[in-house]
Amino acid sequence: VLQARIFNQVDVLVKRRADARCCQDYALADEIRDEINQKIEIPEGYKLVLKDLPLKEGGGTCWWVEVDATNDSSSGDADGSILQLAHKALGLAIHASDLKSNGVA
Repeated sequence: VLQARIFNQVDVLVKRRADARCCQDYALADEIRDEINQKIEIPEGYKLVLKDLPLKEGGGTCWWVEVDATNDSSSGDADGSILQLAHKALGLAIHASDLKSNGVA
């Protein structure tokens, strides 16, 4: 669904947001969320979803692209969304492990 350039752009911003939340810099985390919502171009018929995990559950932010149910012009590719979500879950687990290894979390 997303071009590699946009996927990587979102990925970098989401990791920065997760780091800010981990350091309890919620103002920065909110700025990054707003930047994601305002600057990332999502294909018509889709929407970008961000979900923050509570710090007691490891923190971090998950993201995925899903069909925008409010827009009936989309054809939707559920497999793409599921694959991206699985990729992000693995990436978040690795990122959280790196943070713990570096004494950040």
